[in-house]
Amino acid sequence: MRKFILEDKLKLVIEDEVLSGIYKFNPINYKNENGGILLGKFNKKNNTYIITNISTTNSKDRKGKYFFIRNKKEAQAIINRFWKESKGEINYLGEWHTHNEEYPTPSFIDKQLIKQMLNNKNAEIDNVFMVILGRNKNLYMCTIDDSKKINKLKEE
Repeated sequence: MRKFILEDKLKLVIEDEVLSGIYKFNPINYKNENGGILLGKFNKKNNTYIITNISTTNSKDRKGKYFFIRNKKEAQAIINRFWKESKGEINYLGEWHTHNEEYPTPSFIDKQLIKQMLNNKNAEIDNVFMVILGRNKNLYMCTIDDSKKINKLKEE
């Protein structure tokens, strides 16, 4: 389990199983970007988001060397299934994808995407997250809240 923090405002926990699922797509092994959605829950008592599940690339997603575009219909079906099976506990928390660089940073398109994610988010959560996996398991983690400022999370 890895823990990330944004000052004293919020915490993000990523379960080991989720990290393993993301790490399988190490960009060293793929010519195209890969990605999916982040699913999890929010603990209001300690202001902690917990990523418990992810989706991974499917045949309906579009991807290339410098882009990944998930299929919205497929992603929504996954979100709905987890929501229903968890009786409303597991929800959409954001997106993840890969960059073929050692230390990933969000592109202009990534920044536009996270702002769009904020506009489309469920009222149940205040923040949405973006995880970018670079080569050798290097992660870039960021969030955006209603102020529309993108904030990089630091490992705790």
